[in-house]
Amino acid sequence: MTFIKLLIVCWLPGAAIFRLPIADRDRRASLDADERLFWAVIISAAVSLSVVLGLAAAHRYSFERLLLADAGIAFLAAAAARFRLRLGVKARRAGLGALFSLSLVLLGLWRFFPPSEFIIGGKDPGVYMSEGIQIAQRGALVVRDPVVSSVPPFARDLFFPSYQRTDYYSLRFMGFFIKNPDTGAVVGQFPHLFPASIAIAYGITGLTGAINAVGWWTILGLLSVYFAAARVIGRRAAAIASALLAVNIISIWFGRYPNSEVVM
Repeated sequence: MTFIKLLIVCWLPGAAIFRLPIADRDRRASLDADERLFWAVIISAAVSLSVVLGLAAAHRYSFERLLLADAGIAFLAAAAARFRLRLGVKARRAGLGALFSLSLVLLGLWRFFPPSEFIIGGKDPGVYMSEGIQIAQRGALVVRDPVVSSVPPFARDLFFPSYQRTDYYSLRFMGFFIKNPDTGAVVGQFPHLFPASIAIAYGITGLTGAINAVGWWTILGLLSVYFAAARVIGRRAAAIASALLAVNIISIWFGRYPNSEVVM
């Protein structure tokens, strides 16, 4: 079941869109097999994250709805192509060059896992984790905190002073803004793209998946550098450069605690 969820969220919509008979499909088909798989995953990530953000902004997110949306998008793409999604004879099977990509993935699994369980409240990693799990559990970017709304108006400046702002109050605790003290509406202070991916990972394998999300982002970033560099300096040199990047202390540091830098 976990494998099926992964396929639907991380491969299916991207694979269908990648194979659409538009925008010179033959040129895409001529890419190596590992790069075609990479693009299917990247496109699926963009689709799934867009769905999560849209549903969460409307207070309607759930992992089941994400699965239905991704499957529906893949079906619509296939139907638009009259289910003619075969890439044809130009699509080569995986060759020895795919070993470079596989080696980088294995290197990333070694260097970036297990990630640090740095989820202390008030620290940036903890805020990202809280935002992501909040989306997964409550289905929204903005949620109601009953503790905030229970504070009487005369005491609000004592617990969360406004600092002369009228659009929101300050922090009840580090990392979250109070948007409306009357309703208790609060929202995380950081951009929601990385938390959206944490919500997806939480839906697939629970808290373990949420913690591991940053490591998978780092591996995708590593492969992005590799495929871009391969166009310029060739696969062998690109693989060496990407491997050196993977063992750089900065990459290891950012690849092992929740942050949005590797997503960017």
